[in-house]
Amino acid sequence: MKVIPQTSENLIAVEVTIPIGQSLSETIPTWGMAPVGIVGPAAWEATTARVNMLAALTADGTPVAVQANGTQISFPANSAFESLAGYAMVKAPFLAFQAVATAGALVAQATAARTFTVLLRKYQS
Repeated sequence: MKVIPQTSENLIAVEVTIPIGQSLSETIPTWGMAPVGIVGPAAWEATTARVNMLAALTADGTPVAVQANGTQISFPANSAFESLAGYAMVKAPFLAFQAVATAGALVAQATAARTFTVLLRKYQS
């Protein structure tokens, strides 16, 4: 995990990596902030279709699926900026991300580690 220097009083950007040979990223702290966007890496393994959002209560805890109305929160595996505005109220102390195929099977990133950026925003009250 690498925190990118802050460009806004209200936003921080955190680089997250799925290691080579794995489907699950490292766990990152949210510091009480909400995820509002993700910028994918330039490439994924060919069978990677989506990236699921997971949450954990502790840094070394087992991440579990984050769901909204019974549906796993996920986003397309691409290099675009993906807005998470509809999920900006996810309140979890730690997040992780997992690469999956269309049918939901885990996809290990066999040829390279995949690093992407998660934007976190302070909650507005």
